Amino acid sequence: MSIDNDKRELLKLKQGLIEESEAIDESGYDVVMPDTFMGKLKNFIWHNKPGIIIGIILIAIIAVVCWFFLVAEKPDISIYSAGNYNVTLRQLIESNSEKYCPDFDKNGKVKVSIKQAGSDAVMGFTDLYSEVENGNASIYIGSRDKLTALYEDMKTAKNQEIFASLKEITGEDGYLIDVSKTAFGKDNKLLTIEIYIAVKNTDTDSRKQAMEFVSNLYNGKTYMRD
Repeated sequence: MSIDNDKRELLKLKQGLIEESEAIDESGYDVVMPDTFMGKLKNFIWHNKPGIIIGIILIAIIAVVCWFFLVAEKPDISIYSAGNYNVTLRQLIESNSEKYCPDFDKNGKVKVSIKQAGSDAVMGFTDLYSEVENGNASIYIGSRDKLTALYEDMKTAKNQEIFASLKEITGEDGYLIDVSKTAFGKDNKLLTIEIYIAVKNTDTDSRKQAMEFVSNLYNGKTYMRD
């Protein structure tokens, strides 16, 4: 395109005599605009790829967060296992203890969930103390030695008694209950496996709920459900 032609095209554009789409690109090639829906859609996607990708990622994150808070079933009681118990035993405790558990969240369903500490000695130790500091578990199970050591370590390090007294349940001083001595343990033949239970000492409703649950396990109070 000559210089004179460029000037004439520019003048026509300013005067509104022609549309910009009718002008010639500086590259020297005609600008061909898509005239079909699919063509326009492809053109839009091509020129907005970064924004579209970011939008998809944000939507996926929002969907996951909404699912977690609105859809995912939350347990009525969360238990942390500091003992090295196999999956079969943990599932037995979860399912068979639900009839002893009130429907604390009033959703018509009862769920008891057990989180197992890592099997690796170092990672398991780290995970255990992380759970004590920041976790949601209101009940701990494990061997007498493991739970006692945890209690003493936290008391020494932070002057904090992490387990609540269970005297109101057993009538005796102490923060541990031998599951084999409970109605739940006897009903489920948990007589030869060392499992002790403790309640995390907090000032929240979770402690009150945990104490009620453990009391039911100890005394054999159950709930009839469909």
